[in-house]
Amino acid sequence: MTGFREYTLFVKDLRTGELAPEKIPRVSSVAWAGDNKTVFYTVDDKAKRPYRLFRHVLATDAAADPRLYEEKDEKFTLEVSRSRSRAYVFVDASSHTSSEIRFVPANEPGSALRLIAPREKEREYEVDRVSGRSSCESTTPVAISGSSSRRRTTPGARTGRRSSPTGKTS
Repeated sequence: MTGFREYTLFVKDLRTGELAPEKIPRVSSVAWAGDNKTVFYTVDDKAKRPYRLFRHVLATDAAADPRLYEEKDEKFTLEVSRSRSRAYVFVDASSHTSSEIRFVPANEPGSALRLIAPREKEREYEVDRVSGRSSCESTTPVAISGSSSRRRTTPGARTGRRSSPTGKTS
């Protein structure tokens, strides 16, 4: 016993109550894509640090799930989440003082991850997409190429939850 919680991902059909054959161990965070059949998930390493991101399509062998990203810096952990607008899936690599976010459009789960802004020492940022508007909050200024998003700098403060990527308004 380690005292740490360990989670296994199961999928249940809510119409029938049946469990799908998926059984994925060591899962730390999960986000559904917009197609209702693809799920993104992170898994823990032996030290219980979420460090790898995978994509799983229901009714396929989880052992063949493609690894989309691996965080090699042991000071960083990974979390996958869905934007409040439900338009994007975000992958947040963060430490206590820095962050880096990638995304895919939720309705294009097979597309490649795109980087919002590379990590920099002592800079944390988070993004969101709500009601067709993008925003980025950061402890220091963040340059998002091609962006028309609102940017708010919050010196010395950790920002709230993220949720949008491209900086484009719809």
